[in-house]
Amino acid sequence: MSALFSYLINAVGVLLVYFFIRLVARWPQLGALSMAVSCLIAWEIPSPDALVRVYGLSIYYLDVLSVAFLVIVLTRLRQLVANLSPVAWAWLGILGLLGVSLVRGLAGGTPVGPATVEFRSYFTPLIAVTWAMSLNWTPALSRSLVFTFSAWLGWGLTLVAGYHLAVYGLGSTSDFVDAGTGILQTSRPLIANQALMLFLCACLSLFTWARTRSGFMLVSGITFLVIVLVTQQRTVWAVAIAAGVVVLLASRQRTRLTLIGASVVAAMVFSVLLLSDALPGVVAVFSDAASDTGTLNGRVLGWSSLIDDSLAKGPLTVLFGAGFGDGFGRLEGTQWITYAPHNWYVSLYLRAGLVGLALMLLVLLGALRTLVKRRSNMAVLATVVALTVYGWTYSWPWPAGIFLGWALTTAFRPPEGDPEHGAMKATVSRGASWPN
Repeated sequence: MSALFSYLINAVGVLLVYFFIRLVARWPQLGALSMAVSCLIAWEIPSPDALVRVYGLSIYYLDVLSVAFLVIVLTRLRQLVANLSPVAWAWLGILGLLGVSLVRGLAGGTPVGPATVEFRSYFTPLIAVTWAMSLNWTPALSRSLVFTFSAWLGWGLTLVAGYHLAVYGLGSTSDFVDAGTGILQTSRPLIANQALMLFLCACLSLFTWARTRSGFMLVSGITFLVIVLVTQQRTVWAVAIAAGVVVLLASRQRTRLTLIGASVVAAMVFSVLLLSDALPGVVAVFSDAASDTGTLNGRVLGWSSLIDDSLAKGPLTVLFGAGFGDGFGRLEGTQWITYAPHNWYVSLYLRAGLVGLALMLLVLLGALRTLVKRRSNMAVLATVVALTVYGWTYSWPWPAGIFLGWALTTAFRPPEGDPEHGAMKATVSRGASWPN
C-alpha cells in the first residue's frame, strides 16, 4: 500500500510539473515574476526552503523552474538559433561542456548531492538567460517583460532598500545583521545582486524616458541611481562607471546629453541628502566603503590558488574543466575556504575550462562589438557591459537572465528586427506617460 501511495504521489508531482511547464511556456510573465520575487526577497530569504526531498535530493522551486526553462528551450531551439545567429553554436557549446562536466563528476565517483549542488550554481543563471534568448521578442513582449517590468521591479527594490534603511540604518561594508532566518546578512540596504538589478532598471527606465519623455520613467531612473549609490555595493559602482563610460563614448549626441543630464540630477539629489544629514554618518561610511580593499585582495588570492590548482591537474582539466563535485577549496590567508569563487569567469573556467571560457567571451565580446558599431541600442549596450563587468567579482544572478537574454538577442538580431525600437514605437504611439 505504501509503495502504491508513493507511486501516486510521484505521478501527481510529475503532472504538476508538466502543467507548470505549460503555464510558463504560455505566459513567460510567470518566469519574469519568479525572477522579480526571488530578487525582492533575496536579502531576507537568501536560501528558500526545499519544496520536497526525492531520493535524498532536496528539490527547490528554482530547480522546478530551471527544468521548465530547459524543456521550453528544447522546444524552441530553432527560435534560439535564429535569435543568436551567428554565435548560437558557441552558447550551446558552453551548456554542452557543463553537461559533460556533470557526467564526468558523477562518473568519477562524486556523490550526486555535491555534484548537483555545484551544477545548480551554473545551470540556474545560464538556463534563465537561454530561456530568455529563446523567446520571440515582439515589440509587445519587449515592452511587457523589459521596459514595464524593469520600472516596477526598480520601485520594488527601492521600497526594500527604504525598509532596510529605516530598520537597520545605512550599514557598512563590514557589518552584518541577522535577517531573521539565523543567516547573517550584509547591513547595507541591498545585497550586490539586488543593487545590480536596480542599476539595470535605472538604465532601462532612463532609456524609456529618452524615447517617450515619460515623467514617471525619468523620476524612476534618477531615484534608482540614487539608491544604487546608497547601497555601497562597490562592484555595482564599478559596473555603473564602466557602463556609463562605454555608453558615453559609443552613443550619439542626444543619448550622450541624456546620460550626462541624468547623472548630474542624480548627483544633485544625492548631494542634497548629504547636506541635509538625511543619512547620518554617510560621509564616513562611504569613505570606508571606497577605501576598504581587504575583500578584493582576499578574492584575488583565492582565484590565484584555484587557477594554480587547476593547472596542476593537467591539460584535460585546463581545456575542459574539472568534473562537478570537485569543490572550490583553497587557502585565503590562514583560512581554508570552500565556497565558490566570487568571479563568474574563474568559476566558468574551473568547470568548462579554457574552451568554455573562450566561448563565453566570444559571445559577450561579439555582442559588445556589434552594439558599439551600431551606435544605437544604448540600453542594450549598458546591460551587456554591466553583466560583463559584474562577472569579475560575482557570479551572474539568475534574475538578471531576462535582461541579459533580451540584450543578447537584440544585439545579434539584424537592426530591422530590433524589438527595442518596435517596443518604443508602440509606447510612443499610445502616448503613454505611465507604464502599463
